[in-house]
Amino acid sequence: MRLPRTNAIPKAPTTASSDPAFLSLVERSIAAWESTNTTRWKTRAIKRHSRLLRSLKTLDDFLTFRDQQYWFFQLREAFLRQKAFEKWSPDLLDDYILLPMGNGFANPSDCVFLSHFWHEPGNPDREGSDLKPIQERLGDGLWSKAVYFWVDFTCLPQGERTEPQQEYFSKALKSIPRLVRDCAFTWQFPQFQPRLWLLFEAAAFAHTRARPISREDMDPFMRHLREMKGYGVRYVVNRHGYRCTNRSDRELIIGWLEILLVLSRLVPSLRTRRAILNAIDNSRVRTCYHEQLGMGIDKKTGLITMNGRTWGFTPVPFDHDVAESDDHVHIPIGSWHERKLREELRKARNAFERGYEEFGRANERDGEYRVAEALFRKALEEERGSSSVCVIVALDFLAGNLEKQACYQEAEKVRRELATLAEEAHGPHHSSTRESKHQLAMTSQNARKAAYFRIWEHEVLEKLLEMERPGLPSADRSDAEQAGRADPTGSKEALWASFERSKETLGPYHAKTLRGLLDLAIAFRIEGYPVAAERLFWVALPLSDELWGPEHCDTLAVLSQLAATVSSADKSKETYRQQLERQLRVVDFDHPDTFTVKFNLMQMLDRGETLEASSEGVRIR
Repeated sequence: MRLPRTNAIPKAPTTASSDPAFLSLVERSIAAWESTNTTRWKTRAIKRHSRLLRSLKTLDDFLTFRDQQYWFFQLREAFLRQKAFEKWSPDLLDDYILLPMGNGFANPSDCVFLSHFWHEPGNPDREGSDLKPIQERLGDGLWSKAVYFWVDFTCLPQGERTEPQQEYFSKALKSIPRLVRDCAFTWQFPQFQPRLWLLFEAAAFAHTRARPISREDMDPFMRHLREMKGYGVRYVVNRHGYRCTNRSDRELIIGWLEILLVLSRLVPSLRTRRAILNAIDNSRVRTCYHEQLGMGIDKKTGLITMNGRTWGFTPVPFDHDVAESDDHVHIPIGSWHERKLREELRKARNAFERGYEEFGRANERDGEYRVAEALFRKALEEERGSSSVCVIVALDFLAGNLEKQACYQEAEKVRRELATLAEEAHGPHHSSTRESKHQLAMTSQNARKAAYFRIWEHEVLEKLLEMERPGLPSADRSDAEQAGRADPTGSKEALWASFERSKETLGPYHAKTLRGLLDLAIAFRIEGYPVAAERLFWVALPLSDELWGPEHCDTLAVLSQLAATVSSADKSKETYRQQLERQLRVVDFDHPDTFTVKFNLMQMLDRGETLEASSEGVRIR
């Protein structure tokens, strides 16, 4: 999306009398709310917004109204009769209704957000070539219930804006992320172009929906969003040449994308993620605190904090002229989870077949892992005593769910039972048995990493590694080796001391602390202490997962260092396999950045072994 601006802002006309066209817009909008929103809490919201809008007498009063945010939506009949996208105009108010931001007024049943290219400055689609395919889809029955449409050119003041129009435009621009999330989303891209607004609109939709966007013309944007998990937002934006006409929009969009990236990793629940984004995607809000997660977000400083950890993002602008008491949102702990679980259990009981399993999978896709866990446990109860295959499937769903919640010890017990049943049912050499044992090994590894991570914050490194400080005989070298070689501990001692200072002053979860830990691990390996180095890398890996994410290039570098350090060829091969599997979540198999790890892994394959990469992961057969 491209939004033209001008530095010259005409003075707003002053009008003391009422504006009949605006008053008609207000009454038409209120009537539309009452016909589509009937629940009790929405009824209260309708009364509040009706009172506020009726207190405004002119369009300029509305445009400069600071207490609430409202969106212009074009009516369906106006959208269908136009030959090209119409430019927003105060003379076309009969073509619109106003919808308040929040409270479910803008929703995917009634409202459609249209993402599109601007083919030329000042007019995005002069010939209507992008509009016509959308209108044809509506004629074919798509979005049959949709009655309101939002297009940037049509629903935001453009070009030479008056002061009230510019004030509304600036405020509305900061809340576009919520508009994308709340509406049905469609797009018209005749060809791929690296436009930053389009990338953001795709991200705002994709990161708050359970199912991916599947149309081919969206594939480049989806691929670049995946790539951001490995390289970060700014690197991907620069690498692929993303641009926007108004350079001042660039940092705003990058900040939004960085927030989405962090939240998509830290907050698996789509409902919770949307609640947080709904709170901060308001031009009047500076900070937000989610009580249940212990998560705080500060748009001014560009910081997200949770449970002693901190993640940064490019600061996002907000209205500075509001009272400090009004710029903070607190999201309290609610009882939604209990209500949702009761509702899902009831629906699963009444389902025709395998209800608990199907509803569990649906909730897991939405990131509601606790609800899904309860449903998977009920499914397992129902399958006990039936065929071993059904029990194995139920155990697999439960184990996968527990792993997503980082309950690795409990997941390990479930995986062990699953592997035993698989071997009894199919024999030791069956592919299902081998796969179940592979999954058990991975879960056991994650349990070991989690154990290191739990004691990382409070224990000194000597206890974590079960060894003395450098300068004393090492537990991983024999007496003969110690006697035959001078002790090369000077550099390790300095690195150890530097690491301890970082951990004490910056905290155990700071990026500089992790860098110091990695430097120390590399020094141990170079100087001939492989066991200590391996243990340090095993500490660094879950810390890197936490700080940067499991697919980030820096985390993959930790895996590469670990693979070069571990004592056996089988361990090294498995570590390279995991590195490639993680990397393929963000880039394609033929991407140049995968060459090194593929080469390392292929070099370690035994005769008769082959490498298989698919959507299910990377396997050595």
